[in-house]
Amino acid sequence: GIRDIGVTGVQTCALPDLRSHVDNEAILEAACGALSKLSGIAVNKAKATDTGAIEAVIAALARHPRSPGVQEQGCAALAAICVTPESQIKAAVAGGIEVVVAALHSHVEDDKVQEAGCLALKHLTANSENHLIAADKGAQILRVHDVAAHAQVRAVFLAERGC
Repeated sequence: GIRDIGVTGVQTCALPDLRSHVDNEAILEAACGALSKLSGIAVNKAKATDTGAIEAVIAALARHPRSPGVQEQGCAALAAICVTPESQIKAAVAGGIEVVVAALHSHVEDDKVQEAGCLALKHLTANSENHLIAADKGAQILRVHDVAAHAQVRAVFLAERGC
């Protein structure tokens, strides 16, 4: 059923694309988007965590910091996958908090990156250890800056997302 397609998709489509097309922004954006959608099912979140998808997404984010599409979809993928303490810690150890904070800093005018990044940061900092890492990496400063510097709509949106 749909569950089997999702597990197969994580293993045979999204991950190989993330690993073998590291310089192709369009493919990375699509692979991160697919991973985000496939990770809507619990078994796929676990499969993505166990097969290195978190690290592959973080590598894509780090390699293409100026690509709003890769940043949006990569942050969305991390938000979808990182909902358990295991996946949150794995992402933090691999540099996930840093790349998400960097995406938020680099794309302050892009509402889609901001939305995906805030949700990813919210999920990544759901445990106290990661929350301290995020604060150390400038997430608190980012939150204050964005709310103060942008329109009322953005301030309301960020407040709702926990940023």
